Amino acid sequence: MRWQGTALLLVTAAVLTSATTALASSRSVEEEVVSTVLPVTPSQVQEIGTLLRAPGTVAVDVVDTTNAMIDTVAAVPLGLLHDVVTTPVRHWYILHGLLADTVEIVSRPPSAPHGLFRHTVKALHYSQIFSAAATAIRRVTEPTNRTGRLAIVLTARAYGLAAQDGHLETLRRAIDREDPDVGPLLVAVLEMVAKSYGRDAVRVILR
Repeated sequence: MRWQGTALLLVTAAVLTSATTALASSRSVEEEVVSTVLPVTPSQVQEIGTLLRAPGTVAVDVVDTTNAMIDTVAAVPLGLLHDVVTTPVRHWYILHGLLADTVEIVSRPPSAPHGLFRHTVKALHYSQIFSAAATAIRRVTEPTNRTGRLAIVLTARAYGLAAQDGHLETLRRAIDREDPDVGPLLVAVLEMVAKSYGRDAVRVILR
């Protein structure tokens, strides 16, 4: 599934590039075609139209996205070896992180740093595979990578999820190595599920 998602992201970016010549002459035509074919909001239609008229930006974004994927794949062999060797220690760090986060949820001092499951996420980063994947996600979702961000949002919306650009910021914060916070991401996911499938679906998830 991960490789399918990556392929879909790159294909979406390539489609944006190839469609520039055909649609660049008329903004109204762009918006009409895009809004008819894709499940997007008006602001996303405008962003697609902007990118269609900026093939250079799309090309740079595709290169950045491809480099992020290549770097991640290159890190896998040594990452797997590291994770196998350090498995017992990493499991201890994760367990310790879960316990620390549970204590904070139950009784968090007012002066304590905020961030839901921050200890657990930091412990997960002891895995080089997890850390490499998180780094790749953060690179692809950099605010400067407009094509990559848009492709991810469109992919989510194609699967029926009412994804917005702001959701990517909550994802970036959730997997941040230094200052993670999963709380905003959980809230965003529940809101997205409720908007896409109704509040009954949220109740089923929370049971």
